Amino acid sequence: MDTIRDNLIATARSYVDVPFKRLGRSRRGLDCGGLLLCVFNDTFGRREEFQGYSGLMPLSALYQLLGDYANRVPVLLASPGDIVVISCEDRLGHVGILTERATVIHASAQFRAVVEQPLRSLTSFRTGRIVAYLRFHGVD
Repeated sequence: MDTIRDNLIATARSYVDVPFKRLGRSRRGLDCGGLLLCVFNDTFGRREEFQGYSGLMPLSALYQLLGDYANRVPVLLASPGDIVVISCEDRLGHVGILTERATVIHASAQFRAVVEQPLRSLTSFRTGRIVAYLRFHGVD
């Protein structure tokens, strides 16, 4: 039986290879926030928009924005389908969707596309570090 988590991951994987486009919101191009928004909307049958999303956001603004859609979860409880929030050296936030304990799907400016890759590769790129895991409302 498919769970919401399975649907989140399958939906995220359906976006792999979509081109990277800053502020993009469709299969023609996405950034990390656009990927999160499209996966949320496709999975839950919604047509939301992240009001105030500007693409390059400080972590505090990103947390505030995502607070309407997700709650923080302890690291030890993070599971596939959860959102991973990464801080880069310039203190800007980056987000992706955890697909397994150690892999993530995200819109990569570096690879110019949505990719699935080991989580450790994101944390080593530009001295990034995981700062939080979030869970969409309605996901157990």
